Amino acid sequence: MQHVVRISDGLGNQMFQYALYLKLRSLGREVCFDDKSQYDEETFRNSSQKRRPKHLDIFGITYPSAGKEELEKLTDGAMDLPSRIRRKISGRKSLEKNDRDFMFDPSFLEETEGYFCGGFQSPLYFAGAEEEVRKAFTFPEGLLCPKEGCSRQEQKMLEQSASYAERIRKANQEAEERGVPGGGSASIHLRFGDYVDKGDIYGGICTDAYYDTAIRCLKERDPGMIFFVFSNDEEKAGEWIRYQAERSENLGRGHFVLVRGCDEDHGYLDLYLMTLCRNHVIANSSFSWWASFLCDAPDKMVFAPSIWNNEKDGSELARTDIYADFMQRISPRGTRLSDRPLISVIVTAYNVAPYIGRALDSVCGQTWKNLEIIAVDDGSSDETGAILDRYAAGDSRIHVVHTENRGVSAARNEGIAHARGEYIGFVDGDDRAHPAMYEAMIRGILSSGADMAVVRYREVSAEETLANIDEQVASFDPVLRASVLLQQRDAVQCFIRAGMAEEEGKIVLRSAVWNKLFHRRLLRDNRFPEGTSAEDIPFTTRALCLSKKVLCVPEVLYDYVVNRRESIMNTGRAERTLTQEIPAWRTHLELLKESGLSDLAEESEYWFYRRMLSYEEEYRRCSETAKEAKELQERILKHRDRILELAEEHSFGRRGDRERLKLYVNSPEQYFLLSDLYEKTVVNWKNRSDKT
Repeated sequence: MQHVVRISDGLGNQMFQYALYLKLRSLGREVCFDDKSQYDEETFRNSSQKRRPKHLDIFGITYPSAGKEELEKLTDGAMDLPSRIRRKISGRKSLEKNDRDFMFDPSFLEETEGYFCGGFQSPLYFAGAEEEVRKAFTFPEGLLCPKEGCSRQEQKMLEQSASYAERIRKANQEAEERGVPGGGSASIHLRFGDYVDKGDIYGGICTDAYYDTAIRCLKERDPGMIFFVFSNDEEKAGEWIRYQAERSENLGRGHFVLVRGCDEDHGYLDLYLMTLCRNHVIANSSFSWWASFLCDAPDKMVFAPSIWNNEKDGSELARTDIYADFMQRISPRGTRLSDRPLISVIVTAYNVAPYIGRALDSVCGQTWKNLEIIAVDDGSSDETGAILDRYAAGDSRIHVVHTENRGVSAARNEGIAHARGEYIGFVDGDDRAHPAMYEAMIRGILSSGADMAVVRYREVSAEETLANIDEQVASFDPVLRASVLLQQRDAVQCFIRAGMAEEEGKIVLRSAVWNKLFHRRLLRDNRFPEGTSAEDIPFTTRALCLSKKVLCVPEVLYDYVVNRRESIMNTGRAERTLTQEIPAWRTHLELLKESGLSDLAEESEYWFYRRMLSYEEEYRRCSETAKEAKELQERILKHRDRILELAEEHSFGRRGDRERLKLYVNSPEQYFLLSDLYEKTVVNWKNRSDKT
């Protein structure tokens, strides 16, 4: 199977395309390049555009090139009339695949063959191969030394670049002597040129406010910071520097150095000089993106515009996948989005003083540090509120909200109202999260483009959790290659079958929210219904219906405490089934229908009745819940005809389960007689056999 990556556009794009090539190679794919289609003389002969230079060879990179036959096979020939007629007759299709701008598409890494076109401007395309990419883009020794036979103009450019390199190194050295780590130098990229013609797409993003904020932050790090300004329009860049000197007493002209002299054919020289700087203020450009990525300063600060182009939705948190973890995003208005946490964790607490400290410790100790903690005290009468306040005094990420007692749904809704993160998670005040839980979920989300992530959990007693805090796997790898990405329909199907169709190795999605991480758009019109203990069912249903993709992490990363005597979940369970859970599942069915998932609603209805039967079986075994078992039976039998229709006309679940449900609605007495007989004979015999 053959993969061909097309090289196109400038140096920054070429580097992203080569990075994809390396990633595909690391996955065992056979890959070569189309380095002709976009660089052929004929392509530009009758065009006003200038052919861009190919720069990969400057790194000493060689690669296999695709031949004409390979290209025709993957693209199904040219777009001339004979090719089109042949395609129509034979049914052949082109394997050309175009990426979405700045959005990672994992399917490119899964394809068995294809002709890949585009910029592939996301580090997620080479995740796991970063070191190989860095090694490939190593500038050779003697890059700035004049070569034999070079022109006078080229020699001048090399000499100028060598002079700038010396000034950058000197600025860095002087910062070290002053004892300022990460100080000395910063690159600033000003993009003009082609951006002028495409102002509607790229304009209004890297504003004066954007650069002002980045410069101010870097000056706070080092008042003596020298800013090396790189641009594709020296005249306009010079005007910008003069403008800066006039507007601010703190930013005199001496703090700015305009890097002059390079043309596009030698743009790699500017890239090299930028990598020598310890800090970076990049434009919405792949060129300066790579400069910041290749910079090996351990304490570098990198500022990036919050919006990469205006073809997205225009919000400050417009979804793109080009941003790297080390970048601090700044809006066109100068707002630092890095001050805004990526994740908000809402911890709800009511009279959990013996446990709340452990829960907060588990969230504060997460390996993913870019998060805020919204701790909601739901009118506790014990020391819970005071404990939350003490924790907040010691950790600036914790924000405590005290409310009157209105229940967990109201507490979670209050937390959502205060949350600033792009992704939102929930932790109950008597539970605990594994230290890597949120890192596993957010890394998985960012690499897959999922709207929601879910981890597995275990049910434990309060004492077991306390005893086993240090016994979980400390070496857990948050980069989970075994995670499963589900499309919406598959995710909903796993949800509606949870608990009733669980088998070893099967993916199970339950309604609980504490083992999940939600993109905030899923919560835009989604809140927990108050006054009910079945609040998770409609909330999670809505979230799934709004999701395009759901990531399932196979690791157990959450401890759910059960059987805490004072917990509300351990009292009146049978009554809640009748008054709260059944109405919640009814709402769930309506939500599926409203979302255009009527066929899945039918299947969910079957499992709903099957679930109610299992509840009745449980409740009738206990004299204390005999009344609820009787009422539940009456409710089920009211829908006898519908249940028979679902069990007879569809193949939901196992055949044996469908037959059991049919037997039950036709004769409950006979059903329970046979069920009791089965328990006394077959089950008891199996138990005795297991013991022997």
